[in-house]
Amino acid sequence: MNIKRLSKINFWSRSFLKSWLPTFLWIIVVCYLSLADSGLPEVKFRFILESDKIAHIVIYSVLNLLLLRSWAKVISIKNPGYLVILASLQAISFSIIMEVLQELLTNTRHFDMKDIYANIGGTIVGAIIYIMYHKIFPRSSSDNRA
Repeated sequence: MNIKRLSKINFWSRSFLKSWLPTFLWIIVVCYLSLADSGLPEVKFRFILESDKIAHIVIYSVLNLLLLRSWAKVISIKNPGYLVILASLQAISFSIIMEVLQELLTNTRHFDMKDIYANIGGTIVGAIIYIMYHKIFPRSSSDNRA
């Protein structure tokens, strides 16, 4: 990763805000869904996963894909594996923070390790989608944007 370029990012530039806006909006949606008291009933299928775990996987897949897209637009790196690790660690950290906040700030939601496992699974699914997309549609070496 080019640290010099990272330190020169103008966080208030139009291009930075444009590349990060979808990610920030998704984070707000995830915060609301994680922390708002929900009157929705818990639905269980006869499958291995409960329906809310499937939702966790989808939500965190999207979050990781958005983080990957946003970081790819503002930093240039030679090895995309570093980008996948950076975004995935952010998504997993965010997941853990949301679970802790559920326990501390709400009366109806509680910390659940199974939710964290589903979030990690979703993060991995998002990373795999990103890697597969870039293997199928490789970028030219002169194009450092996702």
